[in-house]
Amino acid sequence: METEESVRGDEQGEKSGSSDEEFEKEKSYSDVNDEVQIEETEKIELMDYVELDIEEFMKETGIHLFQDKEEQTIWATDDDVIRVHTDGGKIVGLGMDGILCEEKSKESIKKEGYPYTLAGISLNDQISYIKETVLRDACYDDGMLGEEFYSSLYLSKLGIETLQVIHDGDKIRMLSTRFDQSLKDNSEHLEYIWTDRIRHKEGTKNDKLEAVQEPYAHMPGGYQGSENIEKTVVWIKYPTLEIPGEPEMTENANAVIQEAVKKIEDNTYKKTDKNIVVTADYKINYISGEFISISFDVYVDEETVEWQFCNINISRNGEKAYLADWGITKEKVAKECFLSEELDEEDVEEYLKNYDTNWDQYTMFIRRCVVFVKDPDQESELCASKDWERSVRWYRE
Repeated sequence: METEESVRGDEQGEKSGSSDEEFEKEKSYSDVNDEVQIEETEKIELMDYVELDIEEFMKETGIHLFQDKEEQTIWATDDDVIRVHTDGGKIVGLGMDGILCEEKSKESIKKEGYPYTLAGISLNDQISYIKETVLRDACYDDGMLGEEFYSSLYLSKLGIETLQVIHDGDKIRMLSTRFDQSLKDNSEHLEYIWTDRIRHKEGTKNDKLEAVQEPYAHMPGGYQGSENIEKTVVWIKYPTLEIPGEPEMTENANAVIQEAVKKIEDNTYKKTDKNIVVTADYKINYISGEFISISFDVYVDEETVEWQFCNINISRNGEKAYLADWGITKEKVAKECFLSEELDEEDVEEYLKNYDTNWDQYTMFIRRCVVFVKDPDQESELCASKDWERSVRWYRE
């Protein structure tokens, strides 16, 4: 990993000061790990005991649970604040509920807090504080009425793929998650170190662009929206990833990202002799100890919005992630495609032929999968605005 560069510049495009072709800035995304600093309390962390069977869990935590008479896989405290789901006596899910519990407990939690935490979070905690600490680097999806869903490497290390949080204003009122022992086992040794890099090129001939020696930290506004473009400007921000102790995984993951960046170039300025301005930035939609899903927003002359997607399978040594790796079958994709009224049948059939190779024709969110079934006659491989209307979306099981 190269040395860290400081960022100088603002949204007006001040030079970053880097002498390299590509500007970089090291940062953390979803790798909170052991660095998360939370307030010191005497609260009991439930995830510390989740690997125990239900009887040992009650003994070690001091929490007395009652088995539901109808749903015998559900155990709860007498005030219904803590709920535990089991399978064969083993814990597979945990939840803390300050909304539907008994009124006396609800008022006590609001007034005094709660003596237990789930992934370092407790009922009545401030969601604003939690987002800056425990969940500061997590990806998230919004639900309805204060409902949010989170994923991160930190959560994966606890065996949590998705953490559901419900808050009322700034106060957390409900927490819920499933426990996956294999996710915890596969994630415990991992660390993600992310670095921002910028590829900045300019020139009057698209096949002879030159790298800018001091790239912009932010794309200057003067380039965007220009009616008369005198030269081509390409500014692409993309991440690189280091996974300490995993050199091959690191190399594979960065190769997948580089292939996505190359597709942005191949399908923008490399496809025309016309001078254009290309701006691309990225965001991570999903991250865990098993998968990473990245999307790039690509602007051409600030008018055309397109997307490039990039999916990485960490559990398979950082290689490309295909839909099948997520447990999404070809039959599932076919069903969702044919249910859509936006798609032509021949386009769906053509997409399904490449079901096992489309690593960048979908993006994964925490709860949603979005598949882009493109017109095979379309010139660009990038997904454009009109493709979003033709996309197939469903909630992940």
